[in-house]
Order: sequence, then C-alpha cells, then structure tokens
Amino acid sequence: MKPIFAVLTALALLLAGCQVYPFAPANLPPPPICEELAQQEQSPENLSFETIARESYNIPWRESEWTDPELFVLTSAEDISAIEQYIAPDVVAALKATNFDDAVVLAAFSGWMPHAAWQFCVTSITQQQNKILLHTHLIDSPVAPATIAFYYHLLQLAREELPTGEITFSLALTTHRYVALNGQTVLEASQEEIVASVTRSLP
Repeated sequence: MKPIFAVLTALALLLAGCQVYPFAPANLPPPPICEELAQQEQSPENLSFETIARESYNIPWRESEWTDPELFVLTSAEDISAIEQYIAPDVVAALKATNFDDAVVLAAFSGWMPHAAWQFCVTSITQQQNKILLHTHLIDSPVAPATIAFYYHLLQLAREELPTGEITFSLALTTHRYVALNGQTVLEASQEEIVASVTRSLP
C-alpha cells in the first residue's frame, strides 16, 4: 500500500502546485518558450537589447481596468513613475539605477488577463528608418493561477543604436492560444499585430 500512497501523494502535490484546470484535455501540445522563439528570430539586423525584468503582477480582477497591451518608453528617471505601481519594488530599484544618458528603457505590458498565460516576452527588435518594432509573444497555458495577472517585459536599448528625432516604437504581438479543433486541443499562433505605439523624440 505504501507505494500507492506515495504515488497518490505526489500526484496531489503536483496538481496543487500546478493548479490544473479540472477538465484540461490530456496530451496537450507543449507551448513554445521565449528562448526558442527568440532564437528563431535571430538576425544580424536586429537591435540588441538587455532584459531588466520579465515578470508577472497579480491582483484581484475587480481592481483592474487595464485590459489592453501597453508600451511605455522611458527616456529619463522621471518617466519611471508612469509604471512604478505595476512592477515589483526590486524592478523599480533597477530602473532607478539605469543610466538614461546612455540607454532608453522599453516597458511592454500584456494587459490584465482573465486566464493564465505561460510567458509574455519581447523576442526581437527590428528597425525600419525611424520606426522601432518590438516583436512580442503572449503564450497561453492550460494552468490556471490563483489570481488574475498581467505580465511585463522591461528592457533597455543603447541610445547610440537608435536614430535621433521622432521615433515611433510599436508593440507587435503574436498570441499563442489553446483552441478546440476537430475534437482535439491544439495550440494556434495568431498573425502578428501592432497593438500599441508610442512616438518619442530623441536628441
């Protein structure tokens, strides 16, 4: 009996930790991960960037009104106040330590979600003249969190790599969602769509 009890105990702990949907289909296709997608999008023409933080923020749904993806462009320490309440304290500290004379910070937010996500990330950044495009992925998950969350990816670009004058930064989002198709659950990727844009003037 002991081996059976051990197996049942391990299964209960696994389910408690993962909080799987009660009726989640079996044999779900595995979701991609950000690192794999970033590798697929590698190109010598891409702008290089450094991740400051890639995390989630949990809050009861009734307190949220921000449901759409958003993009913030931070060019000075004063700009941090626009997102400070939505990010972790240690991330705020990291932002305040940024040298804005040499870097521009881009903050991509998924918006509040009524269901779980697996990952949200910027995988590559491309430039077309004075237009900067952040290629971003929101990856669905069959795992449900205890609270509703939104996800964010904060990164910095070297100012020397950016053009001067008016620049339009755009968040181009691809969504990977589990859907029912012909009696099976599959993972489908949407067409990339620009969901947010910000124009800033850089000296």
